[in-house]
Amino acid sequence: MGISGNLIKEFRDVRKLVKLSDLNGKCIAIDVSNELYRAVTGMKNVNLLTDKDNNITSHILVMLQNAIKFQKNNIKQIYVFDGKPYNEKKETLIKRQEIKSKAKEKINDINIKKEKIIEDKNKNNEIINDYNIDIYDEGDNIIEVNDIINNDINNDINNLNLETQNQINTFEKIAFSPTQKMFDDIKFMLECLGIDWVQLSYDDCCEAEQYCAYLTKNGIADYAFTSDIDAFMFGATNVIRREQTEKKDKLGNIKKGPNAFYSYNLEEMLNFKELSYDNFISIGIALGTDFSNSIKGIGIKTAFKKFNTIKDKFDDTHKRTYEIFNSSCKYVNTSLEINPNSKNINLLKEWLINEKNFNKDIVNKRLSE
Repeated sequence: MGISGNLIKEFRDVRKLVKLSDLNGKCIAIDVSNELYRAVTGMKNVNLLTDKDNNITSHILVMLQNAIKFQKNNIKQIYVFDGKPYNEKKETLIKRQEIKSKAKEKINDINIKKEKIIEDKNKNNEIINDYNIDIYDEGDNIIEVNDIINNDINNDINNLNLETQNQINTFEKIAFSPTQKMFDDIKFMLECLGIDWVQLSYDDCCEAEQYCAYLTKNGIADYAFTSDIDAFMFGATNVIRREQTEKKDKLGNIKKGPNAFYSYNLEEMLNFKELSYDNFISIGIALGTDFSNSIKGIGIKTAFKKFNTIKDKFDDTHKRTYEIFNSSCKYVNTSLEINPNSKNINLLKEWLINEKNFNKDIVNKRLSE
């Protein structure tokens, strides 16, 4: 996810709450990986929605709903799919994979422990059932001790299943990685809806948020739609992010509310902190990026105090990161026009209902709006 999330908090005072109706007639460039990941991990568990072959489908549901909402509000959409990652990102990707592998190991350990506990309880249950002792309650109703103990054991197992499932849900979200099939699902959905999408080249390095930034800088899109702070580093002029709303109660305490859309304008951000774009990039690099580690001894407060001298502490990896943030995608001439004949709502309906196990009535209602 790029730069430390603490950086964006420094610019909360210049963010603006945005309603979809405010974006009427505007164009947004959408970071697909960011949206797909959010769609799946935002569910109670990553396997909550699946098709007949047990493939995850929550990404289709959430991104379809959003696409339809944007269309209803006359918002042009351009979905951007990542190209080849930069070599400088290799270390970050390895670390992420290690975290995911550890999460999978945790899931396996939890299942083994759960099976062992259930096995032990069932053994105790078998021993208890060899005895049949009656007791009497106050109403002189005969109650078997076996029933009481069996109920306790069943309750223990049910509680254990709930507890372990919650743990598994958490680790499954950490372990989740989008598959190529998921990206292909979204491309098919977009084509059926007649919405533009761009697949960046696998031959040359280019990040989706980098291309989204390019589209805003060149007036093709009005906003980059992503939670990845790197979009600012790549120079996106305007960015829309999902963030939690905040309200103060009567005592002045800040309470978190539901997520909402907030827009950030890069020029306003720089003016707010009296920074140049060059200063801004330097601060981001100092705090650590996907392409290089943070600079030791420089935290968020120090970075904003000494932004003019940060570059003096750059090593070769920081200098290369600086070059990346100042570069544009090579494939800037990628066509944004899709074949208008590809729009096929009926084909989309059939696919959702017959292959993806979507409810027929809901699909017909959503796609007829």
